[in-house]
Amino acid sequence: MQVKKVSQAAAQFARSGDGAPTSVDDLVGRKYIKEADKKDPWGNELTLEPYDSPDQPVRVCSFGADGKSGGDDDLCDPEKQ
Repeated sequence: MQVKKVSQAAAQFARSGDGAPTSVDDLVGRKYIKEADKKDPWGNELTLEPYDSPDQPVRVCSFGADGKSGGDDDLCDPEKQ
């Protein structure tokens, strides 16, 4: 799914030495993902949030069909520990 693909792109971005991306637009602008990859299947833009891991500096989340954080339909990578 989009979330995993964008999560992998965010990790690659961070490994490039530019720090963590702050938005999916950072990933599009640097050509890590395509414009179409920044939205989930419901047309909502994926979000990035800080994540405390050297290998994965951000979590990528889709808030599902309702587009709201905190529902059962949220999907994030990596998942919360």
